[in-house]
Amino acid sequence: MSVRVECPSGLIVNLRRFKLADKDLMASKRTHRLGATTVLLRELTESIEEPGPYGLSEDGNLDWDDVLQGDRTAALLTNRIETWGDEMIAKRKCQSPSCNERIVMEYSLQDLEIRKLPKTSLPHVSDPDRTPLKTTLPSGAVVSFRLIRGGDEKKLKKLKKNNRDNLATAFMHYRVVEVAGVEKSKLRAWLANMDGRDDVFLEHAMDEAGCGVDTEVVFECPDCDYEWEEDVELGEDFLFPAYRGRSSTKK
Repeated sequence: MSVRVECPSGLIVNLRRFKLADKDLMASKRTHRLGATTVLLRELTESIEEPGPYGLSEDGNLDWDDVLQGDRTAALLTNRIETWGDEMIAKRKCQSPSCNERIVMEYSLQDLEIRKLPKTSLPHVSDPDRTPLKTTLPSGAVVSFRLIRGGDEKKLKKLKKNNRDNLATAFMHYRVVEVAGVEKSKLRAWLANMDGRDDVFLEHAMDEAGCGVDTEVVFECPDCDYEWEEDVELGEDFLFPAYRGRSSTKK
C-alpha cells in the first residue's frame, strides 16, 4: 500500500511503507558513503504525482539529492507515521536545577508542525543555477544564502566532524554564498565576528525562507511540573521504533 506524501514545497510523491530491509540499508557502510537518506528515499519512491519546484529526469525520476532537506524530512515523517503510527517515547532528565528527575514522556508526531515553503523561495529552488536568496541585516549588510538540499548531507557530516570547536561559524559559512562588499577569502572571518543581532536575524531569515518539520517538543516533569522546550532528533529510533506492545515472553 502506497503512502501519498504532500511535501512542503508542493512536491507530491507516493512512497512504499518501511520494511525490514530498509533497516539493513541504513546500517550499511556503503549506503552511508553514498548518502544514507538519499539512498533510502530512492528505494521508497514508487511514483511522482507532482514534481513541484523540482525538475525530473527524462525517465521521470526525481533526484532526491536536489530536494530540500525540509521536503525529505517531511516525507520520512509521513511515511513513518503511516508505517508505525505517531507515538514517540522520549527519555529525559528534568531541566529544573532543583529536580533533575529522570522522566519518560510520550508525544505524538502528528503534533510536529510542517512549515510550507514560501512562494518567494520557489524560484531559488527551481532555478538550475540556484540563484541565492538575499536578506538585509539590521546592520545594513546584504547577505546572499542558499537552502540546504539532500546533496549536502554528506558534506555537513564531514563539516561537523572537522569543526567541533567552531561549528556555528562553519555551518553559517557553508550556507552563506556572499556578503556584499566582503571578499570571499575573508567571508568566514566576517561571519565569525558578525554582530549578535545580525546573527539572530540571519538565522531567522534562513528558517523563514525554508520549509520542513519543527521538531520542538514541550516536556513536562510529573514530579515538579517544570516545563521546557527541546528539539527532538529524528534519528534511527524515529524511522524504526522498537515494539512497545505487550511482551512476547510468556510468564
